[in-house]
Amino acid sequence: MVNLSARSPSSLSYTSQTTAMEFVQSAPIHRVLCADCGTPIVPNGANLCVACLRNTIDITEGIPKQSSVSFCKNCERFLSPPSTWTLARPESQELLAICLKKLKGLNKVRLTEAHFIWTEPHSKRLRVSMTIQKEVREFIRRFHSVVSRNGAW
Repeated sequence: MVNLSARSPSSLSYTSQTTAMEFVQSAPIHRVLCADCGTPIVPNGANLCVACLRNTIDITEGIPKQSSVSFCKNCERFLSPPSTWTLARPESQELLAICLKKLKGLNKVRLTEAHFIWTEPHSKRLRVSMTIQKEVREFIRRFHSVVSRNGAW
């Protein structure tokens, strides 16, 4: 009897070189136990499962969850660091770039996605959702979503 639970879905293959179909068995996928919880996982550099990695290592450390963006009510422009006032429409790419420039810790991680989260039209707050990536240990990359609140005016 063949144990199919320890094999990958592509491990069963049939060759058509002969007229009869032959069963070709591939190598089993080796698993180790997570160092924290004991769940069987494919070996990685930390020997931790994704849930335990998420609990032990915080890749958002050093990235502020709130910042402020200056807005001029007279000319309806945003202050783009260091001293330029930029005309930017609500939820535009220019405004997103201004908000991301205000977050100091983003140079330590790789930003993979950023977008605005909808707020009430009369609200003076901007909410930006970001997905960041960071190599935690050798050959281990972690993705994490962060929501930053920017006070606009």
